[in-house]
Amino acid sequence: MSPCPPATQGAQANDRNSGIETGHQDRENLGRSRGGLSTKIHIAVDTRCRPLSRVTTPGQRHDSLATDAVLKRVRIRRAGRGRPRTRPDVVLADKAYSTAKIRKMLRRRGIKAMIPQPSNQIAGRQARGSRGGRPPAFDTERYKQRNT
Repeated sequence: MSPCPPATQGAQANDRNSGIETGHQDRENLGRSRGGLSTKIHIAVDTRCRPLSRVTTPGQRHDSLATDAVLKRVRIRRAGRGRPRTRPDVVLADKAYSTAKIRKMLRRRGIKAMIPQPSNQIAGRQARGSRGGRPPAFDTERYKQRNT
């Protein structure tokens, strides 16, 4: 008797055209993965942990895919009168957000990025030698505030 093949866990990726980029969502943001149904909440907060914007995505979506949507929804109230600011001073994020696309988007908007580089990006830059460029600025003391 031949052994039965293992049953597949989860379902095929269903993260195509989720609507994050356009702000239009036609699902409940439930994603299938090996562990079952899941959801991710991406949130931008100020230094006092008050929420500024929030985006919910299916669980299998990569964290960095929601960055643009979260930043577009940021509204920072001013002390006096006037419309709210839409651009934070600094973004403190973990290594999942260390992509050239995100860094370029932040630089274009004039936002400082305090995002550590994963070891594979460091090794790739060093392997290119002088053509690899400078490492991005990173302040470890400021980064410690990320988990306030």
